[in-house]
Amino acid sequence: MQELYQNSQLQHKEVKELISERNSHIQLIWERLNTLISETSELGEHVRKYSDLRALSRQREIRKYQLKFVNKCCNDKYSRHDMTADDGSPIKVAIYDHENRIITNGPLSSVLVKIVALDGEFNKENKEQWSENSFKTSIVHCRPGKQPLFANELYLRLENGVAHLCGAKFQDNSSFVPSKKFRLGVMAADDSISEKILEGISESFAVKDGRGYQKKKDLFPSLSDPIYKLKKIGENGDRRKLLENMDINIVQDFLRFYNKDMNSLREACRNIPDHDWNIIVGHALSCKPGPERYSYCIPGMDAKICFNSLYSIVGAEFDGKYISYEELSSTQKSLVEMSKMTAYENLKVSKYEYKDPCHEHEVIAEYKGSCCLRGSCSRLPLSTLSTRFHDDISPQGEVLESAPAQESPRPRQRWAKIMTVVTILHFLNKKPQATPPEISQTPSTESCFGMTYVPDNLLVEADIEMCPTPMTGSSSGMVELPYELWDWC
Repeated sequence: MQELYQNSQLQHKEVKELISERNSHIQLIWERLNTLISETSELGEHVRKYSDLRALSRQREIRKYQLKFVNKCCNDKYSRHDMTADDGSPIKVAIYDHENRIITNGPLSSVLVKIVALDGEFNKENKEQWSENSFKTSIVHCRPGKQPLFANELYLRLENGVAHLCGAKFQDNSSFVPSKKFRLGVMAADDSISEKILEGISESFAVKDGRGYQKKKDLFPSLSDPIYKLKKIGENGDRRKLLENMDINIVQDFLRFYNKDMNSLREACRNIPDHDWNIIVGHALSCKPGPERYSYCIPGMDAKICFNSLYSIVGAEFDGKYISYEELSSTQKSLVEMSKMTAYENLKVSKYEYKDPCHEHEVIAEYKGSCCLRGSCSRLPLSTLSTRFHDDISPQGEVLESAPAQESPRPRQRWAKIMTVVTILHFLNKKPQATPPEISQTPSTESCFGMTYVPDNLLVEADIEMCPTPMTGSSSGMVELPYELWDWC
């Protein structure tokens, strides 16, 4: 009996422990449930968030079409000034497919897109995909009491999958956002397109106050820029004063001094650290040389050293043959280097064959006492024209009554009567012939003879090859014009 009692007591104790354990488990579940309920801001939000499997699958869906900014846009921008890409060209956006090719056909190639400003911290992890909601929540709007970031909402219509953003300006700087930087974003804004398109984002950049635009340092400075426009040289700093004391006032002065004697220049600027000096020189060397050319003839030799506008050696002439600096032999390079310092003291302006024909006429042919000029700015000297005026012309083009030579009309008159022998006339849109034809000593039976009114700008706009030789057996006032000229007139 006593043994039975002990067994029942033991069973009762085990049951109580089991009930206590179950109660503890239920209490833990209840606490977790209360925690989840307290974290929800709205009744049923937690259930909707995790029970809508369709919405969850849409969030995880990878969008295979994407908008992108084609050119880089990470340099500083200035408020109230046009936004451009880093290379100075208009900002370009395009739509790409899953194979990273621009979509040039179909509805997506002409989709309407919207340009927005994003926080510079958006997607700092450089993820390839992000949710539409995270993109929209990162859009930056104007701060209270200030103008909108853009004067107008920026919408672009793609054409063949591409669009350019021109004339857009920020109206405020980026100092009010925590990152102090913006990104440009582009998103689809066409309700007629059902496909999901991933938004595009640019690199982050700072937008500075537009009042500092005049002091900004361009990526590619101009030769005429003041010396403080180079990086690492302040407008009112000691480095500018040091260089100006050496008569280095503009970028061109700096580059000429550097090309003449870089070691001497570096010694004079020895207080500038090497890191800053390399940045200064690299920024200056990004300038394009001007059109000027210089040369120096080496005494006692049929040799000439050729320099560009920045006093950098570009080549040399030996025995009348031009050779670029890269193609010079070691002996020729040694000779050039030995004569370089003397040359800098005796440089003279030189004209080369590759100079722009708009600035220089190049003689390409010469025969029988006349020459042909090539170039869009070529003009025939008026002294070579035999100008006569006549009272009337027959329908067949014959001169009915001649008059003595008169002075040319005033330059302001719109029309002029020009009497000369025109052998060849090429207009700008026609390719000139390689060699001028020989002048026939007898009038051609295929040519038209007579007079015509020729506009003043004919000699300026046309590319003309002439040989003012009077025709044999014809009146000095007779004109030989090809049929093309008659048609043109």
